[in-house]
Amino acid sequence: GCGNRQHCSQPYTCSCDTGYSFTNGSCLSPCEVRGCLHGDCSDLNTCSCHQGYHRPDEAETGVGPVECQPVCSFGCVNADCVAPDTCQCLPGFSALGPLPVHRGSPLELSYRTGLKAPYQNVCWPTCSRGCRNAYCASPETCHCLDGYQMDATTLGCEPICVHPCQNANCTEPDTCTCWEGYQKDPEDTTHSRCLPVCSNPCTNADCTAPDTCSCHAGYEKDPEDRSGAACTPVCPHPCVNAECTAPATCTCLDGYRKDPEDTTDSTCAPVCSTPCTNANCTEPDTCTCWDGYDVDLEDLSG
Repeated sequence: GCGNRQHCSQPYTCSCDTGYSFTNGSCLSPCEVRGCLHGDCSDLNTCSCHQGYHRPDEAETGVGPVECQPVCSFGCVNADCVAPDTCQCLPGFSALGPLPVHRGSPLELSYRTGLKAPYQNVCWPTCSRGCRNAYCASPETCHCLDGYQMDATTLGCEPICVHPCQNANCTEPDTCTCWEGYQKDPEDTTHSRCLPVCSNPCTNADCTAPDTCSCHAGYEKDPEDRSGAACTPVCPHPCVNAECTAPATCTCLDGYRKDPEDTTDSTCAPVCSTPCTNANCTEPDTCTCWDGYDVDLEDLSG
């Protein structure tokens, strides 16, 4: 007898049934001859796709095999649909799953537009070196987050501080962090300036660096101050019977007054409330007799 899809058309001759053609030793329908990938031929000319697959409209050309395409119900982002509800990432992309949401990043948009975890239909671009203060916008391309900008030296995203940091580093957008040994200037409303800290208060000096006092003009370090924080005034001419109280300024001790004969204004002479007779005023209210003179014992004034 004749085989499947065959009939005896004449003695000892089998022919394919109507609609079938003899191909590769079998009687095949036009659908089977063309091919029906990921599907079954339900009749002579119809390819019925398996569950999870669909037949593209352009498949009905009558030329070449019919290939049923997989269906990914949620679509594939940066990926190809390779099997029912299965996305395969394109080169340079990866299915990372949930990530921290940074302001200005695509994932922030994903949250707003309703994509749900674990984002099985979304592939994210990959940056092999990572993105510091940035997000991977496309394969091997980082875009800085809001408040950051690309640094030409480090080739990374550095925070932006609108007011330049003084004695501090810009560690976050508009955030200056003082260097070690410095503290914020309480009078700076921009919070961008840091001042050095001196553990011992500076005297007649400014704190110009951590624990470093720099003397004002006309002052020098006090040799008796071990902390190095005190400065004393400098008088170019030594003060006599006086103290150097300010640069080039001698202040007379109690009982002394400036010597009018001293052109350097650095010498003070003792004051005797009662004029000395045949004597010199050598200390406050103390007369010292000249040579050849003795104290007049009847003179109670001394």
